Amino acid sequence: MRRFTLAFALLVGCGSDQTTSYPDFQSCFDDVENKDDSLTNVDAILTCCLDHPINGESPACQDTAPACINFLTDNLAQTSASTVDVMDACTQYEDMMSGSGN
Repeated sequence: MRRFTLAFALLVGCGSDQTTSYPDFQSCFDDVENKDDSLTNVDAILTCCLDHPINGESPACQDTAPACINFLTDNLAQTSASTVDVMDACTQYEDMMSGSGN
């Protein structure tokens, strides 16, 4: 269900061909959260990791779940998302990057 919600949000939220770049992950997360209050923290993290270049990098959250967790630990305020949200997002991110996501 989360993946469906994310896919729908991405289609609706990113309807234009223009992708917004951000100088840092926190800016992306805050902007995505402010534009769509219905997104979960996990969905907002995935949106920024997959759909928006962060400091010129896309996808932004590295290659593996552990590297993603480290990236978010360094680039997302602890008050923005819980540790569980970060771990869930990074697990889904790794699945999507490897093509094994459902």
